[in-house]
Amino acid sequence: MKKILSITCLLALVSLGTFASAAEPASKKETHEDLSFFALVNGVHLPEDLLEINVKNAVAAGQADTPTLRNNLKQELINRELLAQEAIRIGLDQKIDLNAQYLQLKQTLLIQAMVQEYLSSHPMTDAVLQAEYDRQTKELGGSGPASTQYRLSQIVVGSQSSAIGLIARISQGDSFEKLAKEYSIDAASKKEGGQIGWVSLGQLPKEISSVVSTLAKGASSSTPISFRGSWFIVKLDDTREVKTKSFSQSKPQLEQAIIQNYLVENVKMLRQRARISQ
Repeated sequence: MKKILSITCLLALVSLGTFASAAEPASKKETHEDLSFFALVNGVHLPEDLLEINVKNAVAAGQADTPTLRNNLKQELINRELLAQEAIRIGLDQKIDLNAQYLQLKQTLLIQAMVQEYLSSHPMTDAVLQAEYDRQTKELGGSGPASTQYRLSQIVVGSQSSAIGLIARISQGDSFEKLAKEYSIDAASKKEGGQIGWVSLGQLPKEISSVVSTLAKGASSSTPISFRGSWFIVKLDDTREVKTKSFSQSKPQLEQAIIQNYLVENVKMLRQRARISQ
């Protein structure tokens, strides 16, 4: 969350008059059981920690930590509490699954903390981002300002003999799309007539990319391709050149890619160690 002020238009309406005294000194903190609170709203204490979180978020978004900012945030948090209390009064808390949403929010906050901890020990230097940029560029098959993408269709079958028979039918003029819908065992591409969309050679297994790179537009493989226990027939529908973003333009996406890879690798490791029942 990068911005804390003005949560809704409704809140702005409710706030009429509250910010008029923003420059006035804030009221003294109340204490309760050794905890600090900045306000008491219909018997509900609003903790100082809640205010500090919002101040921190506002400062991270570029605002200055001033008495005016703090007072504005206090008034907004009071308004939010009033709205929440009213929602409970009219029974809306019974219509939403608060426990599930609390759990999801808790998970989100913990994952964000995990990412921040990772970033503190693995700074996103230009060298780190450049390495990721080079890796992605290589995967996309580009070494300059552009890379080639291929629009492919495929038929996947369980035996070499089935693949050979289908290749023979394609060479005799049978529709690749029709045969894919009828015989392919890959559910995702089967319903699309074998189409898998645009890919780069670096995104394909070597067994398949080595064949795709030799195909003319509109042609299909003349021999079955063995990969992970299945047999593939691929057809090159089209090619296109895609402009590659510069390193400086790609920095935000590169950082996100590194973070995503960190989370994916952690999930793989944790799932291997975990006891999961479904």
